[in-house]
Amino acid sequence: IIRVIFNHLINKKIFKEYPWLKVSNEQNVKKIYGMKSAFIHKITGAVYNNTDIIIISSLLEPIKVVIYSSYRYIIKFITDLVFMLSGAITSSFGNVSYQENKKDQYMIFEEMNALFLFCAMFFSITIFVVTDSFIGLWIGQDKILDELSFILMIMAMFYIIVRKPFII
Repeated sequence: IIRVIFNHLINKKIFKEYPWLKVSNEQNVKKIYGMKSAFIHKITGAVYNNTDIIIISSLLEPIKVVIYSSYRYIIKFITDLVFMLSGAITSSFGNVSYQENKKDQYMIFEEMNALFLFCAMFFSITIFVVTDSFIGLWIGQDKILDELSFILMIMAMFYIIVRKPFII
């Protein structure tokens, strides 16, 4: 809600300073499809990212929250890095989907899908191999997460990265 208000205020200021931005002579406007799916992905992402700590702290002891948060901090850094990449290519993909034919759109989508699949595999394997050693040095050997829980966290990260092209 705060972001929507902030963006509205920014748009108001921009259109005040640059009134020519409001003028659009283009009559060939295409309808945007797939917004329902993107909205559902955004809602599930918000629920996923904001309920885990509450559930862990209510069901388990507080030290488990510290352990989980340290692993989650590293995974969040990687997903944010990938999301910056996706933010950089979102506009370009929008232009391509507006200007190109269906075959080229699909080919570019498949290339983008392969890129994010590669990123997900690379980061998942790297984090699985390196993170336990790093956590042991960072906060102590007694704060290392069990392997099954860690694999589930990595699988969740993999899914988040792989589904990004569908959201774009």
